[in-house]
Amino acid sequence: MTTATVARASISVRGVSKSFEIPREAPFLALKEASIEVEPGEFLALVGPSGCGKSTLLRMIAGLLKPTEGEIWVGDRQITRPQEDFSIVFQSPRLLPWKTVLENVMLPLALGRGKKVPKAEAKARAQELLELVQLEGFGGRFPSELSGGMQQRVSIARSLVNSANVLLMDEPFGALDAFTRERLNEELLRIWSATGRTIIFVTHDMDEAVFLADRVAVMGKEPGRIVDVVDIPLARPRNAESRTSEEFFGSVRRLRQTLSTGVGVDAGGAGAHRAE
Repeated sequence: MTTATVARASISVRGVSKSFEIPREAPFLALKEASIEVEPGEFLALVGPSGCGKSTLLRMIAGLLKPTEGEIWVGDRQITRPQEDFSIVFQSPRLLPWKTVLENVMLPLALGRGKKVPKAEAKARAQELLELVQLEGFGGRFPSELSGGMQQRVSIARSLVNSANVLLMDEPFGALDAFTRERLNEELLRIWSATGRTIIFVTHDMDEAVFLADRVAVMGKEPGRIVDVVDIPLARPRNAESRTSEEFFGSVRRLRQTLSTGVGVDAGGAGAHRAE
């Protein structure tokens, strides 16, 4: 698990729209004509106000929702159903309270389709991932015995146990305090660097998006849409000092301006936006 597992294919979102039927009302257009390319091993963040379609887009990429219009592809395969090589992490850890930490991490292997993983191998893989998220020694505890941040780290370990190439994260740290959130941001970057997975990360926090991502897709609403894609010039590896750099503050300013105006900003230099 400690050697990089590089995602093998790009993700292509092509003119995707999503409408929801509402009884006795006109259909609600949640997302309109979204297009973006995500490269293998890239860390992409989606930011925008509530109701702009961030989570809807993420669920369509996961295959949990079907687009009303447009297509989503991974490599040469169109996404029409949940993908076995994609994992998703939600804002709530969603751990089973009657199972231990180790059993929760092993759960996808027990429920997975295809080749059955022997129990000893599944246990060893789960233990290695608990070490990766710095929870070695906690495998025998139950979720209620962990802090919120520790529970979310268990959720991340569980999402990695089946060797998924793509990790989809829907505001996974949104319910945590600022200190714990920043610590887990750094932890997530360490895990991403160690595993080489593609990550698509939904957040409403612009500081978090800039700190984590290679690029940030900025979304507007009424209807939901991608209004700009911003390259982040912040050097890697990133740490607490990265949050005090001019590149960091400059990128956050650009995101704020784009969100306030609803149109892309031409930075005219480092970090200039790149629309798809």
